[in-house]
Amino acid sequence: MFEYERRIGMRDVDAGGVLFFARYLSLVHEATEAMFARQGIHFMGHVAEHGVVFPVVHVRADYRMSLPIGETATIQLTLTEIKRRTYTIAFKFVVQGKTAANGEIIHACVDCATRKATPLPAELAEMLQACSG
Repeated sequence: MFEYERRIGMRDVDAGGVLFFARYLSLVHEATEAMFARQGIHFMGHVAEHGVVFPVVHVRADYRMSLPIGETATIQLTLTEIKRRTYTIAFKFVVQGKTAANGEIIHACVDCATRKATPLPAELAEMLQACSG
């Protein structure tokens, strides 16, 4: 599991002063970039070298409590599944030991030229595997 701390700032909240629902996913993406960078995974290199991108194809999110401006949340990420053409990241926002939100995001490997799903490059699959342990 990878943990990433993030303070909820003014740019993150809605008119009610709490984390806007869509920003949860932006923050998960921010945490995912940090997790992959720690493992030496730089997706733009794979785009250039293999001609593939990794769009989100499925999202599930459950919101359990509000996160007000100024609150610091720990975003926990777990790479739960790596398949031939997809990988799944489970996420959880934790504040003071309580789950504020949780869910999962599935990314597919897509060929830039054909826009069709294609197998993950072998070296990337190995790097992703290292993140799941």
